[in-house]
Amino acid sequence: MKLHGPPFDSVIEEMVYNIVMGGEAMAFESISVGYNSLVSLGIPNNPLWKDKLRYCQIILEADATTTTKTKAIRFVEVKTAVGSLTVNAAEVRAKGLPLGDLGVYEIKGVENMANFRAIGLEAGKTHFLRVQYYW
Repeated sequence: MKLHGPPFDSVIEEMVYNIVMGGEAMAFESISVGYNSLVSLGIPNNPLWKDKLRYCQIILEADATTTTKTKAIRFVEVKTAVGSLTVNAAEVRAKGLPLGDLGVYEIKGVENMANFRAIGLEAGKTHFLRVQYYW
């Protein structure tokens, strides 16, 4: 069976293509993450890309001088308050999911990408999220 890229002739053809090929890369961004404020992904909020996004892959590059490379940032994917977790810097820093140097995380769905928030755990350090978006 020959697989070709978009546009697809059917939903099944698109599903098979995405399973086999893993989607096509469509955008990339690099986001600096510090201690003082939450950061979010920029591309999912861009109206030019929003309807096409399927998922993204994030790789964290921790500051070379950070003392705890295995847990450099914390992140969440929430729109509003959920349980005891609210989307503010202190709560995310205390209760978010940890990610360390060269850690990889994948987010599926444009709403989850738009709700992603991250913050650094050590003052004075700047980490980088390298984000590749796929459709």
